[in-house]
Amino acid sequence: MSSNQEKCQNLFALPKYPLSRRLFRRRRRALAKEVEDGSSLNRLNDDILLEICAMIKLLAESTDWRDHRSTSRKTPLSRRLHDVTNGTEPPLSLFSTAKQTLDPFRAFSVTSRRMRYLCARTMFKNIQIGKYWSWSETLRALDSIALCEPVREYARSFRIDVRINRHIKEPEDRTARGPRPPSRLPRKLLEVLTGLPNLEKLTLIIPYYNPDYFREIFENANVSFPNIRTLVLGQHMEWVIALCPNVETITNHGDRCCLPFGVADDHGLPQGTNLIYSASRMPGLRHFEMVERWTLAQLEIMYQAMPWIQSLAMPGDTYADGIETMLPTLSRFKNLTNLALAYVSELKVGFEIPFVCTMGEGFSEEERQRLHEKIRQAEERTARMVFTRMHQLDQLWIGHRSEAKVTRTESGKVDKILWAYHLRPTVYGDQ
Repeated sequence: MSSNQEKCQNLFALPKYPLSRRLFRRRRRALAKEVEDGSSLNRLNDDILLEICAMIKLLAESTDWRDHRSTSRKTPLSRRLHDVTNGTEPPLSLFSTAKQTLDPFRAFSVTSRRMRYLCARTMFKNIQIGKYWSWSETLRALDSIALCEPVREYARSFRIDVRINRHIKEPEDRTARGPRPPSRLPRKLLEVLTGLPNLEKLTLIIPYYNPDYFREIFENANVSFPNIRTLVLGQHMEWVIALCPNVETITNHGDRCCLPFGVADDHGLPQGTNLIYSASRMPGLRHFEMVERWTLAQLEIMYQAMPWIQSLAMPGDTYADGIETMLPTLSRFKNLTNLALAYVSELKVGFEIPFVCTMGEGFSEEERQRLHEKIRQAEERTARMVFTRMHQLDQLWIGHRSEAKVTRTESGKVDKILWAYHLRPTVYGDQ
């Protein structure tokens, strides 16, 4: 390892022996100056440095680099934005109210102006705001984004959740069903979204009793977001789909509560019907995912609206109708090559997880292994049943970790089913 590589490594390393905080900062500043002034790192091409940025960020995300004495949470967002612009504060979590962390990626980003410029592409790629913040905090974050040029240039994914923390006391303008947000909030959100020309994914979650308030302002502005390819929407947010004419993936929010069987919407239709019909109007739609307690009636509506869909995910709680009952309808989707189902215990295939297992108590290792074997056998039976009935299907997910791919004979019969066990990529998870 060269001396410059050792210096760069030492720059991000925590001391192996006790050091006062002042001495540790002094050593870090000295090493950073050496790296900036004369290291071979600064002589590398941008594409190589971007790879290094990605690796350091991966290290930062997989390691606990907490600095519990950080004062950045107490610093106003406007001041933190000023510090980012001038290079004295790394902007990794500019719009988060969580405690800030001292990690290698943030340290790397402030070693030089060039590094700060390159790291900005990764830092501002995914922006998240809210999830039980107060509305005033959300507004301050939106104000900061509107002033931050790196966000406008590099943001590809934007997630905002304006559901408020019920324990926060704020002046409220209440509607019949709940508090109304400040009148400036939907307008500021619209201003921010129209100022993100490179945005590809939008996650928009609004209290279920407020969507019409936002809808009126957005539709009256006559805006469109042609670059957005992925939409993750909260309840009653179907109207956003029409604003994204080139969307390819649509899902409802993964945290939404599934309603009991038979519950209808305000028009007497099964839950999710409006989302299905709104999504069906998008000519470029490739993947549709709806977290629900699926019923045969919902699946029939799905087929009537989107018989051409190529990828369908049906996660959620226990299906009202078993998967075997749904297979005749599923087999009519002639272009469907990728299907994701709920966990095998939710499919009504004759297998249920014992209650004692769900409690996590009184379950020996031997009993756990036997249960895993029963789960595997139930998944294999289910996969063979599905692949046999759905001749066009290539890939099947059962739950979030079991992936099955099929090989077929020349006549189209199932030959082998190949299994892989890893997390299914989802579009509604946290970024």
